[in-house]
Amino acid sequence: MRAIGVLLFIPAMVAFAKPSGVDGEWAKDWAEAAGRARDQKKLVLVAVELYAGLQIPDRIPPLFEEGTLADLLRSRFVGLRWKQGMKAPFQDPSVYGMGAHTFGAGILVATPDGAIVGQCIPLTSLILDQFLCSMLRARPEFRGLSLGEFSDPLDRAEAHLKRGEFEEAEALLRASAVTVRSLRLQARRCIRLRKGPEAREALRRARELAGPDEAADLSAEEGLVLVGLGKLGEAASSFRSVPPAHPRGPEARFWLSRILLRESPADARAGFEELLKTAPGSRWGKAAAALLAPGGLETATLMRLAWPADAALDVVRDVKPHPLETAEAARATDGAIRFLIRSQQADGSWITPACLTSEAPAFSIATTAICALSLLPYRKQKDVDLAVGRALEFVLAAQASGALDRQGRTFGFGYSIWGRVFALRLLSRCSREGIGPAPRVSSALQPLARELERDQTAAGGWSYYAGLDPAFVTGAVLLALFDGREAGAVVSEETLRRGLANLAGARAAPGKFRYSPGGAEPRAEAGLRSPMCELALQRGGKGEPGALGAALDHFLASRLEVRRERGKALCHTGPDGTASYYLLFGYAFSSEALGRLPQEKRDVYRKALLEDVLAARLDDGSFLDTPTMGRYYGTGMALIALARLAP
Repeated sequence: MRAIGVLLFIPAMVAFAKPSGVDGEWAKDWAEAAGRARDQKKLVLVAVELYAGLQIPDRIPPLFEEGTLADLLRSRFVGLRWKQGMKAPFQDPSVYGMGAHTFGAGILVATPDGAIVGQCIPLTSLILDQFLCSMLRARPEFRGLSLGEFSDPLDRAEAHLKRGEFEEAEALLRASAVTVRSLRLQARRCIRLRKGPEAREALRRARELAGPDEAADLSAEEGLVLVGLGKLGEAASSFRSVPPAHPRGPEARFWLSRILLRESPADARAGFEELLKTAPGSRWGKAAAALLAPGGLETATLMRLAWPADAALDVVRDVKPHPLETAEAARATDGAIRFLIRSQQADGSWITPACLTSEAPAFSIATTAICALSLLPYRKQKDVDLAVGRALEFVLAAQASGALDRQGRTFGFGYSIWGRVFALRLLSRCSREGIGPAPRVSSALQPLARELERDQTAAGGWSYYAGLDPAFVTGAVLLALFDGREAGAVVSEETLRRGLANLAGARAAPGKFRYSPGGAEPRAEAGLRSPMCELALQRGGKGEPGALGAALDHFLASRLEVRRERGKALCHTGPDGTASYYLLFGYAFSSEALGRLPQEKRDVYRKALLEDVLAARLDDGSFLDTPTMGRYYGTGMALIALARLAP
């Protein structure tokens, strides 16, 4: 799952013109950023994009180069665009860690002294705006420079909006005379708070007071609100009413083309090409150019235009850690079950942050299957059986729809394999235990197995990135295929033989697996993939005596270093390249491997694994190892492990 964060925000990124003015400039290094932040009572916003060896364009800074985020950055933060070779206090592993292996994209918020006080995945402008405003509310001492004096209260209200100070702006607007400008500012405030109906009402009232010259502006703004509300047909009508020659004509044409992209891709492409001709240097012409670049339109087609619902946004909510002692494992289990029951989406799924901004069936199918698997041992508890049934229906319908094939790849990355792996594991277990609609469950097994066989690489392994066969991916696929075969699916012996040979080729020593065959010698991060890899070889009849115990010994030796990565949005930040996404994934599979050891040899590993799982618990009963995958995935993996580890 290396680099899993690469794709989460790409569809929302477009290139805009760089603002002028020292206060909007990115600092050249940490010393400048910290000095400016200290002098101006600001926080430092560190935009990190590190893709060693991959040709992926920078996507974060353009988000801050015009509009709401640019205003917020100028007034409340100092921006630092991180580059390889920079030095900063938070590179120390005891603070955060930014080692030589760091990979991926994220936004770090730091104090001038170098302490990291916040981090997030760069999803969309709206979500970033909400995250940054919440950071500022939690740190009132970093207020930025004084606003100064304003003779016009609407000027002051607008300045407060730019600073993310919504309550102050609202008080001024409420006390002001009702004018077109005050209503437009009120609409802008509501948009940032995702209060679509209120924003639309403010614009309706503004239209009643507006003259002919302001009508096009209001139509463009109403179109944006309608897009956020998911009323795309009405939004298209609003954008069409903006004259092409109007200053907001290019903006309207861009959004109209975005709306048309799914239903009429030829018309959408024509609209983007027209923007390149008529407004090439504008913000919207550059955005069109980005979409017309290779892979741009295909990626944008999967992007969600409407604002995410409150229930969905819970997946990125920041929750305080609340680890428990091993004696409280039962409490942790009960809390995890209750959390999953109340966080299940209306369609029966559990989602990841990727699902907020784009159709990402691989993530929703995999996470839903993981959560359903985790709940299976508790089906006699209230509401659990219902939740499992709804999840099973979601997975069956998604698999039958061909959604995984439609997701495709971007910049070489394709995560459909994870959807197939965990869907096959869930359906195999349901088939064996007689859970769900038996004919539909059984009939779905063979297609999933066949698709995984189809996706085997020429080298015999499996991958989410072309040209690389990560051992933990190959191991996970093999375990799923073994499950499927036991449930009645036909799996080619040649497929299994080649897969096992590829996995064995990644073994550097008994119990230690390289990242992929031919890769570097195993480091600390190998401690969490090695038990699962040995388990797959054992199930395939290719295990070595004592190798499983050796793999779990390697986990014991590296576990404390690995635990330091918990909660990080960036990948592979530790000195040895450990990644946060390995944690709960590794604990769940290691606990599964533990079941293959003789009973008398399990206890030392069980206690260590249980400690590590409970260390990832949060205040609401959920679990998290990486913000990239979110709390639903983390809780599902933790609950799977807890069922195998609890005394």
